[in-house]
Amino acid sequence: MDVRSIIEEVQAIKSPSMCTSSDSIRKKDPSPIYNMNVQVHLYAPALLQLCEVLSDYVDLAFENNDYFDNEVMLTLLRLFCLYPHCYDKIVIKKILVCVLYNINTVDVNIYLSLINSNLYDDNIKSVIYIYDLIKECKFKKLWNCINSGNSGSGNSGSGNSGSGNSGSGNNGSGDNGSGDKNNNYDFSFLKNYNNFIYNVRKYILNTISLSFENISLKKMSEYLNLNDFCELENMLIENKWIIKKVIYKEEEQFVCCNGNIDTTQMKKNINTYLSEDNISSYITKLNT
Repeated sequence: MDVRSIIEEVQAIKSPSMCTSSDSIRKKDPSPIYNMNVQVHLYAPALLQLCEVLSDYVDLAFENNDYFDNEVMLTLLRLFCLYPHCYDKIVIKKILVCVLYNINTVDVNIYLSLINSNLYDDNIKSVIYIYDLIKECKFKKLWNCINSGNSGSGNSGSGNSGSGNSGSGNNGSGDNGSGDKNNNYDFSFLKNYNNFIYNVRKYILNTISLSFENISLKKMSEYLNLNDFCELENMLIENKWIIKKVIYKEEEQFVCCNGNIDTTQMKKNINTYLSEDNISSYITKLNT
């Protein structure tokens, strides 16, 4: 099935009024519910064909992230929950990879809640392993896995803070290696995917922005896996970070300064001012 046909099928499923080629599904089941916001009840032939159409769309999104559709992905997972005999582990893996490609805008936990953990195979576990490294801020180990193409590439650094860091929180970006299983997962499908790499770096930088006021340029480069100074500088400027030269222990060093602090502090002040007690007192005054 070509790209245009797949998109038409999916659009017809999402919006019944736009039905075109989806009539083939409709003929096999005279009364299916096509709206994705409604629970789907289908006879076996139409159900299988619907899953095939949505699975084809997953393949499309897997190859080209521009086609990612959160609604389509979640609907297919719900169908797998309702009809376990349609469960396809390869499709599940592709869905999770697509979600990782969009980690800054999509909640991975919603997807994981729709997947029976008893049915995990190594394909699914490999993607979840990557997500766990991101979630637990084991950034060095994450890049080792991506760059080497597998999870058996050895231990990363101990995660000690670099000199010159004066962050406001603990450095959770190191990798102790404890608790990681020795499964040799294959991550070669992630290595050269520019969109994934960019979004992971964006996620890491957002995490660092919440934890540090200043961090050494060397550490920032390690966490983002960026050795090209111009590329690193452009990404930092784009995300309101400034590179400054400072004197530390009589040596010149480059330090990254967080320009997001004012925005973060403003949010904290608003949250403090609008506490639960304050809101209750305002409501009482309004009612008197």
